[in-house]
Amino acid sequence: MMKFKKSMISIAAASLLVTGTSAFAFSDLPKGEEADRVERLQQQGVISGMTSDTFAPNAQLTSGQAVQLVVKALNLKASAAEVPAWAKALPEQAWYSSSVRIAAENGLAVDASFKAGKAMSRIQFAELLHSGIEALGDFPTVKMYINVKDEGNIDPEHRLALQFLLLTQIAELDEKGYFHPDAPVTRLEAAVMVSKAAEFVANQTAVKEDQSEAVLDLSVEQVNDDVNKVTITRSELPAPGYGVRIDRIEFTEDGKAKIHYSLTLPDPAAIYPADMKEAASFTYISSDYTPEMVKP
Repeated sequence: MMKFKKSMISIAAASLLVTGTSAFAFSDLPKGEEADRVERLQQQGVISGMTSDTFAPNAQLTSGQAVQLVVKALNLKASAAEVPAWAKALPEQAWYSSSVRIAAENGLAVDASFKAGKAMSRIQFAELLHSGIEALGDFPTVKMYINVKDEGNIDPEHRLALQFLLLTQIAELDEKGYFHPDAPVTRLEAAVMVSKAAEFVANQTAVKEDQSEAVLDLSVEQVNDDVNKVTITRSELPAPGYGVRIDRIEFTEDGKAKIHYSLTLPDPAAIYPADMKEAASFTYISSDYTPEMVKP
C-alpha cells in the first residue's frame, strides 16, 4: 500500500499542471511579481505545485511539463489538422498526451524526438512558446534588434523566436545581456514567461477587436479653386503600425463626397517608428463636393 501511494505522488509531481485549483499559496516562492504570476496561474487552474504548498521554482522543467504549460496557459484547442503518427503513438493514459497532440495539431515546436521526462533548455522553451503564440495569430512588433551577447550559441532558426519574446518583454536577458540558451529552463522562469505571453495575446487581441474606438479626424486643404485635398488622420494609435485606408468615394446628387474607409492592422513585415502616434490617408476631390466619412 505504501508503494502505491509513493507512485501516485511521483506521477502528480511529474505532471506539474492540473485542471483543478488549490487554496494554498506556495511557501517557496520569492515575494514579488513573479510569485503573483505563478499564483494567478494556479488560481486559473493552469499550474500546480510539487506539493500542496511548494512550487519548487528552481527545479528543471521537463518537455512534457513545458508543452502542457504552454497549451493550457494559451488556451490552445484541438484543431482539424491531422495528428502526426508519433503523437498518435503516445500512451493514451499519459498525463501529457492530450496536450502534446494539441500542440502538434497547432504546429507548435514539438516533433518525433519528444521525450516527456527530458529537461528543456531555455532556447527550446522560447521556441515552443513563440510557436504557441504564432498559432493564435499574427502579432506584430516594432522591428528592432536586441543584442544578445551569447547569440553565437543559439542556432539561427531559434533567433527569431528569442527576438520576438525579448521585444514583447515576455523573455529577458540577465543583467549582463546574456540569455543562457543551453541552460535548463526552470519552473519559475517558464511560468513567468507563459503568464506574460498570455497577457500579451489577450491585450493584442483586445486591441484588434476594439478598433471601433479609433480616433479619426477629417481635414480639407484647398489645392486650387477646383480641387481639395481631403485627409483622414487616425490618432491615439494602440501601437505603431495601426492605420487608416481610404477605400472608395461615393459622390451623391446632393453634393456629398462620402469617403468609405477601413482601419488597418500593422504589417508584420514592415518597420514602424517606436514613437509613431498617428497615421493618415488622403485623396483629392472636386471642390464642388462636401466630404464626409462613412464608417466601415
